[in-house]
Amino acid sequence: MSWLTPIGINSANSRGFTFNSQSFVLDPFNPVEITWNEVISATPEEWAGFHISFVGTQYGVVHVAVGDVGSEVIIASLPQRGQLQHWSLSVPIPIPLGTRVSVGASLSTIWTLNGQLVGVPSSGVPQLPPYTKLDCGPFDLTATSTLYGRGVIVDAASVANTKGAWVEISGSAGNILNGDSISFDYEWIGFMVAPPYNPNGFSQYHLWDIALGNVGNEVTIVTDLLDYLDSGKYMRAGGILWAKAADIQGERISARQQCSSADATRRLGQLFLFGLR
Repeated sequence: MSWLTPIGINSANSRGFTFNSQSFVLDPFNPVEITWNEVISATPEEWAGFHISFVGTQYGVVHVAVGDVGSEVIIASLPQRGQLQHWSLSVPIPIPLGTRVSVGASLSTIWTLNGQLVGVPSSGVPQLPPYTKLDCGPFDLTATSTLYGRGVIVDAASVANTKGAWVEISGSAGNILNGDSISFDYEWIGFMVAPPYNPNGFSQYHLWDIALGNVGNEVTIVTDLLDYLDSGKYMRAGGILWAKAADIQGERISARQQCSSADATRRLGQLFLFGLR
């Protein structure tokens, strides 16, 4: 019995699967608008969930879908996080035995992505997760430059180590998950802080607050979440931090942060939201 089932393997070059993304798709959460790339025609066993990893250097959104050709259904949407280059996340979405699995992406430029899916056989877990969809957002879907696909940029105060103003975590039309008013009653809400690319090559620390509530009546639900950007120019983004949601539908989400640097570029931060339903 396999504990994990890697798929999308190319032993000829010691890589996983490879495919070319699309770019600047205005409605990337509509599966009809995505060019799908089959990773496996039929999963060899039932999965309780899967891990996904990608290598790429552009911003944008990556999808995992199930279903036959022309009938793909998106089950997970994840951010391709630019200069992070390599990332890996776990997705607790079950996939039945014999399911066709595909991937697709819309990035800030047409780019070759390398990746792998690793299935978690259901035989190794006590029960299947009850979820069918992992949403992510909001993304900038209107830009026609390297800004496409980025999350919401949150500026710290112009004085170092001082919290900036609250910023609503909402983006352009076409997003499934937008912080101006949460569209679904998610069972879990996740947060990922991911600083933008640091062209100056400096190091700095960030402390984040996240809140619910209308403008001027924000109620903090996360206080002083630490993030760090190293001097190697690549952002060091963590994974998804999950919190149990309670009546989240219709809520407004905002964030603020402080930075150890007062530099107008270095102090910028970026936030993505996730939802399990």
